[in-house]
Amino acid sequence: MHRVLLETAMLLRHLTTSAAPSAPLNVLFFGSDQFSAHSLRALAALQPARIVGDIQLVTRPAKRCGRYLQATRELPVVAAARELALPPPLRCDTRDDLLALCARAPRTDLLVAVSYGQLIPAELVRAVPHSLNVHPSLLPRYRGAAPIQHTLLNGDATTGVSVQTLHPTRFDEGAIVAQTPELSIAALLARGASSAFDPGVPPAVRALVDQLGLRGADLLARVVADHRYAGPPLAPPYAPSHAPKLPPSARRIDCSADSAERALAKLAALGPLYAFVPAQPRRQPAPDLRRVLFHALHPYDGPAFGPPGAFRYDPDSNCLLLQMADRPLRCSLLQFQGFKPEVPDKFMASYQKRCGRVKGFMFQ
Repeated sequence: MHRVLLETAMLLRHLTTSAAPSAPLNVLFFGSDQFSAHSLRALAALQPARIVGDIQLVTRPAKRCGRYLQATRELPVVAAARELALPPPLRCDTRDDLLALCARAPRTDLLVAVSYGQLIPAELVRAVPHSLNVHPSLLPRYRGAAPIQHTLLNGDATTGVSVQTLHPTRFDEGAIVAQTPELSIAALLARGASSAFDPGVPPAVRALVDQLGLRGADLLARVVADHRYAGPPLAPPYAPSHAPKLPPSARRIDCSADSAERALAKLAALGPLYAFVPAQPRRQPAPDLRRVLFHALHPYDGPAFGPPGAFRYDPDSNCLLLQMADRPLRCSLLQFQGFKPEVPDKFMASYQKRCGRVKGFMFQ
């Protein structure tokens, strides 16, 4: 929280030296998550200086959750809007919902879309004088829905944030108007997260969402304060690449192909990984595959001990050793399908009973 207050104070000092436009910009803001909440707060910080006028949040419907999906959970950007005393959000879930916003175009000066998850219709983009998007990568690198995950998967040493205009028909192909310098991922991870996240979000993803969100929010505010949304585009030196949303199958460990380093990168980017073991409990006529989740993996300095997929219990460290394509990893918490997470000694004590007539210690 202290870091957020410090960065806000620095931003306000910058604003006192920026000339405000003749009339404040009325903003239609599209967002959903913690990353977008930082940008919403930064735009609200421009209101006292009369750089930004009215802000109307547009977001998705509340998520259904809990048993039988009977409860609802609000998106993080909605909580931020309430803290800022902004008008109630508009809920848009379909293209028709978004097209209805064209009625607001005559009194809107700027569209801002940050981690909204849907393409803003071309009709709305063209009806409003200016548009901006904040993207957590150094574009044109990692265009797409999952730049943070691909950054971690690829083991990049640096990352950054870009501010671009909205392209009327394609994601992340607008004119790039501002970028941060290259930022050390290790330094960002060391700062950690400052927002509340769902328990299933990996710690490294939380840290990058928050830290890049704060820097993207600051960059967005400077672009708006300096009127760079109408300026000439940049030509960054980065090679174009794509970062599509990753399917659940990306979390599967392929012990014969994945190196130990690759498996650790998957865990950091995607959360608990999984593999299968063959099992044939009593009264089951044929074997099938049971999923095993790996909640905690760590480097291991010892030698290889078997073919890829082999595993054995190390009683000295109470860890399960898992042989990857190049070298082993240590696992300190895992979960057999249908059971709660367990430390390795508990897992091994029940392993043979759960697998029944199938013998051996190999993950598939």
